[in-house]
Amino acid sequence: MFLMFTTFGAALLFGHLMSPFLLLYDRLAGRSFHRNQRYFRGFFVLWLWFMKMGGLLKILPPKGQSIEGPCVVVANHPGLFDILVLIYSIPKLSLIAKRPLKTMLGMKYLFELAGWIFATNNTDASMAMETTNKAVAVIKQGYKFMLFPEGTRSPKDGLLRFKVGAFKLARLAGVPIQPVLIKNTPPFLPHEDRWYYPPYETSTIQLEFLDPVPPPKEKEERAAASRVEHLFRTALGMDPPPGT
Repeated sequence: MFLMFTTFGAALLFGHLMSPFLLLYDRLAGRSFHRNQRYFRGFFVLWLWFMKMGGLLKILPPKGQSIEGPCVVVANHPGLFDILVLIYSIPKLSLIAKRPLKTMLGMKYLFELAGWIFATNNTDASMAMETTNKAVAVIKQGYKFMLFPEGTRSPKDGLLRFKVGAFKLARLAGVPIQPVLIKNTPPFLPHEDRWYYPPYETSTIQLEFLDPVPPPKEKEERAAASRVEHLFRTALGMDPPPGT
């Protein structure tokens, strides 16, 4: 755990030092989210390797295959580092990053170079729409866009109700939804655990690409979110949510 987070801290410092050069190269060579995403994937491969060598995490080969072309990727979120495995496993994947990352050394510019968008205050409708429009623009350029429909990490042995944002995005962009089931046993740093506590046994994680879902029609996003949530609950052997 110490080596893993030390590596992360060193990468933040390196990102801060390198961001001006990457910005200059991006301006001279032309904007390419895919090229810049490869830099992140290379770092995440190294980080996942440290986690594997430390006996923290074991990644199994994914089941199924992601659909070709742009789409909205939705996944459950059992552990803290699910996002690393998703970025590692799915090329040309963009996402919404948490707002605190925007203030980390160099992260704001590096994330923007990769086509990643920072979350805004959800209570501000105009800012939320601006974020949605940015995500649609990224998808229109041929990228996949990932959202956790629960909005945060899943509770242990459970799921939170799926929100409709990802399904509205799929409708506005006119692209299918790619459900990705994440099986993580035991969950690596779930929401209930403190981030600095290592698990007592190796955490195994595997992605399963489920059948794609067509984008919902207008005013049908809530029903689509409920159907996909039910699909996840069934695959994970969970009971339906209360009141259904």
